[in-house]
Amino acid sequence: MIPFSPPHIDQLIVDEVTAALRSGWITTGPRTKLFEKNLTAYAGHKATLCVNSASAGLELMLRWYGVQPGDEVIIPAYTYAATANVVVHTGATPVFVDSGDDFNLNVQLVRSAITSRTKVIIPVDIAGWPCDYNELNELVKESDVKKLFNPQSPEQEKLGRILVLSDAAHSIGATYEGNKTGKLTDVSVYSFHAVKNLTTAEGGAVCLNLPSPFDNEIEKAAKEDLEVILKDFHGAGLKAEYGVVIGNPADSILENIEMFNVNLVIMGSHGKKGLSRLIMGSVAETVVRKANCPVLIVKSEEKEFIGDE
Repeated sequence: MIPFSPPHIDQLIVDEVTAALRSGWITTGPRTKLFEKNLTAYAGHKATLCVNSASAGLELMLRWYGVQPGDEVIIPAYTYAATANVVVHTGATPVFVDSGDDFNLNVQLVRSAITSRTKVIIPVDIAGWPCDYNELNELVKESDVKKLFNPQSPEQEKLGRILVLSDAAHSIGATYEGNKTGKLTDVSVYSFHAVKNLTTAEGGAVCLNLPSPFDNEIEKAAKEDLEVILKDFHGAGLKAEYGVVIGNPADSILENIEMFNVNLVIMGSHGKKGLSRLIMGSVAETVVRKANCPVLIVKSEEKEFIGDE
């Protein structure tokens, strides 16, 4: 029998896992922060945020960028299901484009697939072989392509073009034109699943490399807040679909409330773990207008008011 990508587990790894368990930090803690720092130094991008999977990282970035129903995200036809699933989870439409001779996204076919609804392109580094990022990065910056772009969120306004979100699940350690994956485009996402060449059993990392005027460390902090809110929301046992807006909510969130036809709004205290309040109906509109923290908009059949945590 030929084993399928068995992980390399030696005594050093066993000792490190044991030390983590004995330290009391069995969730995100100093080892995770050191890992983020080392990944940033290794690949050369601007900031790193570790997450529970590459799928979570891809979806987190799509939601941060404001991808929503009616939008389109271009992905390769040859990829793992998660690349399409994260797009579907946001309510957007995955647009499949065929691969080239190297099994990666065919950039010329991407050009033909771009419309005024395109918000993100997700190239996938199949088997660790990086896509043609020079050609792809140049494509989204072309004036004719940028003229088609129709921004619908503050982040989209700030970038002013299609976001390139690399599914680098296979390709940590790979290089392209002298640079490592993680630094090759706007955002790249690694996977540390058990069958990957670097594993944490489960896990992933978002490599932020956004251009000016974005501050990648600030954007990382905002995503950390969002990740905490999403985890706590699911931990509360509520069954719901959700859409997210980060930053100063104001009118943009009220538009989303109408779009999602929501009856619940969960608000997270900025910089703190946990949910601060769950509000329903017209009361939510008043509170959201005054909010200055991440807001989780929820579509749910739940009718009971939960109140403060």
